[in-house]
Amino acid sequence: MVIISHYHHCHFLKVDQDDVFGLQGCMQDSWLTLIQTPLTGPLVQDLEATALAIARLDSRISASFCQRRWHEEAVLTGFATGLRARGSNVAESHLFSELRGIPLPHQLPATLTQEDRASLERWKTALKMRAVPHWRELVDAPVDMPEGWDASPALLRLLALAAHQVQQQPSRELPVMPRLLQAFGLSEAVLPALVIIDPAWRHRPRNSAASVRRSLRQLTRAALHARKRLARLETGANHAARMLSEETRAGALDRLIGMIERDGIVTPRGVARQTRLSISGAGKLLARAAKLGLLVEVSGRTSWRTYLSPHLAIEFGYVAARRGRPPGPPPVPPSSLPTWRTFDDEMAAIDAMLARIGSGEADPV
Repeated sequence: MVIISHYHHCHFLKVDQDDVFGLQGCMQDSWLTLIQTPLTGPLVQDLEATALAIARLDSRISASFCQRRWHEEAVLTGFATGLRARGSNVAESHLFSELRGIPLPHQLPATLTQEDRASLERWKTALKMRAVPHWRELVDAPVDMPEGWDASPALLRLLALAAHQVQQQPSRELPVMPRLLQAFGLSEAVLPALVIIDPAWRHRPRNSAASVRRSLRQLTRAALHARKRLARLETGANHAARMLSEETRAGALDRLIGMIERDGIVTPRGVARQTRLSISGAGKLLARAAKLGLLVEVSGRTSWRTYLSPHLAIEFGYVAARRGRPPGPPPVPPSSLPTWRTFDDEMAAIDAMLARIGSGEADPV
């Protein structure tokens, strides 16, 4: 006689030989059986592409000077994905506007409850933990896993646990996939943007191969998009540094660039408070920054305008991303060393001529 605890809403207090078949049927209804999906050629290719996309993003994030800014925005991206999977109409732009306290123009209204705000703060705290937890600490999984669990690919086990968690607790507010990536050794850094939730996970698994491949492609697209977003962040930061170095009279432009990098959204009134300029002067400063490509005006108004960072304007759909090959770096200016050497030689010749005149020597014709 075996005592079995709660598993997938199936309660067995005492299990005899006849009830074992009921337990096996309950296991077949769980998404944990995804690991038993046959490894066909197309599935192996999808596994390889997903692992490569995650590894590239992980390496780029670990070495990027925009890591902190990307992480802050990726937290909102991943959390918004989790909210939409629960039927909410809250997007990343709504969370961003809520945290900054500045309404974004031309946005459909969304309902962000107090519970959603509390869940976001708990998820931020959970992602800040330096210690990588074991996967059993993240997911309510049974003690006895399906056959072949340890030998299956890590990505299959990750998808199986994520789907199992959604099936067990449909209202769970904290996505577990970023931490599962670390727990299975698929990433070193925390990647909050890599959150996918397939609507099919809420129901009984049917075509497991099709579900696995669909989830892998979603995860690959999320990793590629996160890497493009990081590239836009780095491009914007380099462009801001170059524009600031080329301005002969920067004035309050350097402080404005710091506000853009910190907040991502600015208004004339907010800039006036931070820089102690008049609202009119702040508006002129913002117009100057927009002309230099440091900001994008998104309100479409002639007064009380709202400006976003260029990469956020793309993410929130205000402007279209540039297509084609990205522009190359600006050409390196020619070295000024030969010019200075010529100047030094001419000054030395003048000094020698003045010394001869002072000593009474005739200047050679």
